[in-house]
Amino acid sequence: MSFDLTVTSKGFEFKASEWEMALSTELANFKFDSEINWPQNEGFVPCSWTDNGSKINSGFSFYFTDETTVEKKLFGIKVKKHQWEVTISVSSDEKEFKTGLVAAGVLAKIYSGELYNPQEGETFEGKSALKHVQSLLSPTTSTTIKSNASSEDFVDQEAFKQLTGALSSNNLATLKKP
Repeated sequence: MSFDLTVTSKGFEFKASEWEMALSTELANFKFDSEINWPQNEGFVPCSWTDNGSKINSGFSFYFTDETTVEKKLFGIKVKKHQWEVTISVSSDEKEFKTGLVAAGVLAKIYSGELYNPQEGETFEGKSALKHVQSLLSPTTSTTIKSNASSEDFVDQEAFKQLTGALSSNNLATLKKP
């Protein structure tokens, strides 16, 4: 069973280093595997972060579609029209689920992109994307993800079980909104 999120952006060039830096403000000491060839890499993206002093090794599946075009020359300068889409797929493994959701929310936030959740048919823009992800991770509280928080601090365990159960049965209608 997997859970997919799609992030699209127009007008910004995709830069993994910026994404990694922004992720480290949400998940302490966040690092992508140094051998990843961005953005050509497709498939599982290993990463790590620190949770309450313990190193967490995790990752998520990453698929990048570049729709950047070069517009005609404007005053002798080629103008690029940046447009891309990233699909992040996560499994029901708690660490992978959390990492992938936060990665998608942060990506949408820093690139003023749109986060599309096909399971719910909802789209969230920019900063509201990260807030949506936080609500999925902790639907009964408004706790913000913090660099020094433990996994118990920002994942409501019962809500997580309900969400993964609803996803595996492909029945999100059973979930109650907070």
